[in-house]
Amino acid sequence: KLTVDRITEIIYNKIRGQSSSRPFVIAVDGRAASGKTTFAGMFDFPIIHTDDFFRPKNQNGVIEMSEHIGNFDIERFKSEVVNNLKNKNSFEYGVFDCAVGKITDKVTVTPEKCIIIEGAYCLCPLLTEYADLKLFFDISKETQKNRIISRNGLEGYERFSKLWIPAEERYFEHFAIQELCDYVICTED
Repeated sequence: KLTVDRITEIIYNKIRGQSSSRPFVIAVDGRAASGKTTFAGMFDFPIIHTDDFFRPKNQNGVIEMSEHIGNFDIERFKSEVVNNLKNKNSFEYGVFDCAVGKITDKVTVTPEKCIIIEGAYCLCPLLTEYADLKLFFDISKETQKNRIISRNGLEGYERFSKLWIPAEERYFEHFAIQELCDYVICTED
């Protein structure tokens, strides 16, 4: 398990050492509130958030959850992101807005030296191998609870603990995500 400072150093060394003309792709997966988004934001590279790829509620207003990939729209992520990562060309993807339950915006990604994919489900083996560096952000249950309450309130934590955290844990366990990663980063307070 590494610190954030050490993995940052490793990332810059890998980017400097890359001989390919295509962007270096970093995938940052891990537990809710473990610091994935904060970490990705430390860099001046394009960031693609898996939260932008949730599926909308069905016609009955219910969130349809897959047993192993939650409500992640893996097909849309493949077609809009994964299939475009190895190109040098700009590409667009739709942004899902949880507040209204649908895609409300588009983001254009202009490839640079590096692109960061951030969020749970981004390392699902069903996506194929697209990442050059795979990171898993880990956190204790207690710290996770405290961070979610601080960020989303007690009511938000209740929703996370009943729906999102169990879905993520099923995904991590089923696909052995931590074991697929190059590095595990523990982000305790």
